[in-house]
Amino acid sequence: MVLAAIHRVTFSVLAVPFAAEFNMSLPDMGLLQSAALFGYLLGQIPAGVVADRYGGVHVLLTGLACWSTMTGLNPLARYTPYPLQALLVMRAALGLAQSVMMPSVSATAARWVAPAGRGKALSTIYAASSSGTVLGLMATPILAQLLGGWPACFLLFAGLGIAWAVGAWVYLPPPTAAPYSAANIQLQEQQPISAAHQPTRTSTTPRGSHGGHQSLEAEAMADKDQVAVGIGKAVSASTAGNMGQVVALCWVHSVIGFGFFILQSWVPTYLSHLGMTDLKTVGALSALPWVGTALAAVLAGKLAGHMQEQRGWTALQTRTLCQDIATIGPAVSLAPLVIASGGVSVPVAVLCLTSTLSLQAFCYAGFHAYVQDVAPDNAGRLLGITNTCGTAVGILGNILTGNIAASPGGYSAVFVLIGACYLSSFAVWHTWINGRNIVLGKAAET
Repeated sequence: MVLAAIHRVTFSVLAVPFAAEFNMSLPDMGLLQSAALFGYLLGQIPAGVVADRYGGVHVLLTGLACWSTMTGLNPLARYTPYPLQALLVMRAALGLAQSVMMPSVSATAARWVAPAGRGKALSTIYAASSSGTVLGLMATPILAQLLGGWPACFLLFAGLGIAWAVGAWVYLPPPTAAPYSAANIQLQEQQPISAAHQPTRTSTTPRGSHGGHQSLEAEAMADKDQVAVGIGKAVSASTAGNMGQVVALCWVHSVIGFGFFILQSWVPTYLSHLGMTDLKTVGALSALPWVGTALAAVLAGKLAGHMQEQRGWTALQTRTLCQDIATIGPAVSLAPLVIASGGVSVPVAVLCLTSTLSLQAFCYAGFHAYVQDVAPDNAGRLLGITNTCGTAVGILGNILTGNIAASPGGYSAVFVLIGACYLSSFAVWHTWINGRNIVLGKAAET
């Protein structure tokens, strides 16, 4: 995930020398950025299906090798008669390869990490991703200067990615060894257990852990209904009403994507709007929110683990607490940027933006962990579906932001819209999220 973040921001950091060499306009550069996002969007659902079937880590390392190869091919564009078209293909292919990231992480956590530890594990993984963003923003300009230009940076990062993918693959256990896959859980349950050792309702095991492998379903309801989302199949009438939970998860992820992609893309421009002119200073200040995101993600994981393992909270209660922080917190953090009629200073703006992205990082122990809880064997596909929505809304958000920021409402109107979306996510979560299992690709059991 660190390498993925570095590869993602390298192009943005080197955009100025890149555009100068190829004589590209700002619309051309925007087209190249969009190409990667469209590739990322198109690959989400297929990536989830493949990750669930062949193992998340194996698919992730395959993706790493592919997008590293695309990164390494970028310098070849200078030798083609149509560099823009060549780069569009490379950027789209990079985005397509990187689309495996979140579904693969989701599928891996669902099958390899005990439910009580998923919040902490996911928060740590995504904290590493944020750290990679910071590292890429800070190190790429220095390396470009030391190595003699932008091509060497692309080749260096590509080589690191390919080497890591090949080296890590050698030590991977087979996907069938995953302790929390459906097959292994069923095998454990079929093993004879003496009456003296059968668990009871008065067990001291905290609610939410359930011996390490049972889902939120047992906590949320006494019966064992499931939400069936038939991919290419009809949904049974008895569970059609519960489709609301799947739609709700899509909306929650859409809000995450809306806030994430807008702030990732527009923070440097917003700081320039406030009067910052030195590019190095803008870059350093733009990295601060991602430092906060990495630290907050680790904190979110520790909080989730503490609430489940020490306080005895259920997984559903823990996910809801973290998701509440990830929605109400950003909405409140953006308020000063809206209500300050005379504008805000750069330090206040950086503080508000850092707080916004840091608190949103609690979604890793909230929304993302919840997906694995309710769809342990379909987590990759479910996250592929929701992240498709999140990415599509993020692309739309970038287009809207450019138009709204240029309107009389300016950036204040942008922040109002983002804050309203966060509040709507809070309302949708508390209305529709119920902890019932979600099964993709087959009818519900009755």
